[in-house]
Amino acid sequence: MPLQPLAVPADPTHLYVAPGLVALTAGLHGGTHVFVGARQRASLLATRDWTTAWSTFNG
Repeated sequence: MPLQPLAVPADPTHLYVAPGLVALTAGLHGGTHVFVGARQRASLLATRDWTTAWSTFNG
């Protein structure tokens, strides 16, 4: 299925795609924000151990 164009109001913005996993990094408010989505929750297990302050984590 083709993806719709992505418009993120932040620069620089990078989109990474792997089977069942999508990650977006964006420069926001003087830092870098990371957004990760997965088709299967198990794909997010590796992110659980990242040493960062999560604002939201549902994995």
